[in-house]
Amino acid sequence: MAWIERGLLSRLTRQNPVQFAWLRDAAAASPGIFWKLLFFGPLAGHRRAAPRVLINMARIGALRAQDCGACLQIGIDYALKEGTPRDVVQAALRSPEALPPHERMVLDYAQAVAGNRQDLPSLVEALRRELGAAVLAELAFAVATASLFPLAKRGLGVATACDPDAIRL
Repeated sequence: MAWIERGLLSRLTRQNPVQFAWLRDAAAASPGIFWKLLFFGPLAGHRRAAPRVLINMARIGALRAQDCGACLQIGIDYALKEGTPRDVVQAALRSPEALPPHERMVLDYAQAVAGNRQDLPSLVEALRRELGAAVLAELAFAVATASLFPLAKRGLGVATACDPDAIRL
């Protein structure tokens, strides 16, 4: 591993040792993974048309559906850091019916995408009609990119099941 790669991974691991140790191990096992992952960041963070709160609802919904508690905690931490109101995040986790209509629709959509539910086509059409094609595209990629880490961790055997009561807000 190059010194800069070790430095970046060490910084991530220091910030959150439990959440990122698996990434350090994967990068050490297969050099180059971490560098290629850096190019993934701009896609995962892309947002032009969709309001930030909806992007965060999409990520939280996808992470919840993937059932990785550690990844869900990271998604919640980012949502709060990006200014998503704490009560909205709490409702997404504990009482989605209390969310405003668009947030609830996006959360349900994200869970449907991540879970490959049969009602997905009707949710896609409803979102396209309500929010437009550009927002739908950004939400679709927010769900897809959020799902990368739980799937990679599951494949490495280090994913932890989601326990909504263990999530810190």
